[in-house]
Amino acid sequence: MASKLLYFYKKFKMKLHISLAIILLTLINCNTAKTSEMSMNKDKTEAGKLSVQRISLSERTRGTNRLFTITSDNVETNMNGTITSKSLSSGSWKMISDKIAQLNLNELQSYQSPTTKRYSDAALASQITIEKDGKTYGSSDFDSGNPPEELKDLYLSIQNTVGIKKGGN
Repeated sequence: MASKLLYFYKKFKMKLHISLAIILLTLINCNTAKTSEMSMNKDKTEAGKLSVQRISLSERTRGTNRLFTITSDNVETNMNGTITSKSLSSGSWKMISDKIAQLNLNELQSYQSPTTKRYSDAALASQITIEKDGKTYGSSDFDSGNPPEELKDLYLSIQNTVGIKKGGN
């Protein structure tokens, strides 16, 4: 009888060791996967914080409505409802992104237009909108071709990218 007990004890001990090993490996695997997923989410969040998703330039008056939307690989032009699209080089996107990085986006709305021709329909009313970090920042309206001084470099880069001649024409 003692030999039977010893046999069952050894068999039980072996099963216990195997079960504990399986549980231990499962816990280690789960923890590794969780850590990896958290790391990937952190990387995505940090990458998102550093990137601009979209820039728009809206120019409008009574008879004209133009909207230029720039993303990292595309320029979309909407001229009075007619939409065209062209690809954008990474160099052009970097140039515009660098101009945006020089701005304090929280102050974008406070930049004042130097002229007011848009009030009498003598100029297109323009506005720049920037989407970054899931937030949208918009400038105050300004006359096409004559942005606030703080936005001049960005505005000229946008005009160059979308193919508008200087002065908004």
